[in-house]
Amino acid sequence: MTGGTNGLDRRHLGAFSHLPSGFACIKYTRFRARHVPPVPGVYLIGVAESVIYVGQAVQLHRRYLEHYDERHNFVLRDILAGASSAWFAFRRVFSEEGLNLLERCYISTFLSTVINVQHAARSEETQS
Repeated sequence: MTGGTNGLDRRHLGAFSHLPSGFACIKYTRFRARHVPPVPGVYLIGVAESVIYVGQAVQLHRRYLEHYDERHNFVLRDILAGASSAWFAFRRVFSEEGLNLLERCYISTFLSTVINVQHAARSEETQS
């Protein structure tokens, strides 16, 4: 996907270039919000090589702006404030069941680095 259309590519990921299939990725800046469509989907937020947040949204564009404008998650806001290599990857999902399933799957996949405290704790409980 490097050099993809509409400014979407994986070059902003640094060494973490092995996203799950179907994800588009952009550098996490206000200017790039226009590349995130207003559709339901799951998303990953990362810094350099690490995924630090996994989420789902009924409207990806709005959620991108909520995170960027610091209204959604204050812990994430503090981490991203000092990060120059932040990125946002997203994938469209067509059903509510799919949103929940994929979000849980990706939280489990990236459990060692995500800060989704509520969901990470729930994932650890189900693994016990």
